[in-house]
Amino acid sequence: MNDNINPEMKLTTVVFEPEVVVVTGKRDQTVSGKALVKNTGENTFFCRSVAKSCGCTTPSGIGAGTTIEPGESKELTFTIKLGTPSDKFIYVHGNATAISLRIAKNIQ
Repeated sequence: MNDNINPEMKLTTVVFEPEVVVVTGKRDQTVSGKALVKNTGENTFFCRSVAKSCGCTTPSGIGAGTTIEPGESKELTFTIKLGTPSDKFIYVHGNATAISLRIAKNIQ
């Protein structure tokens, strides 16, 4: 993955707040949720890509080219089908790092 390593890129720390989002609904529903991507480091975060697990979520609000300055945050929103009970994930890649948001399902 040489395209993710740039010697000019300064590392920073980014986190999801919250780290886990619980979505609730019936098995046949599509529901939405959100989380913040917060830059807790000292350098600008440059998003390289946003990936979703199993094609079950549709993230928006943050994408390739998004920048987050130190101390700032951006909202990531998503929709997810509750058809299967397994948890899903959204991954944000940039600055030679990746973070993951766990989406836990509470199917009623």
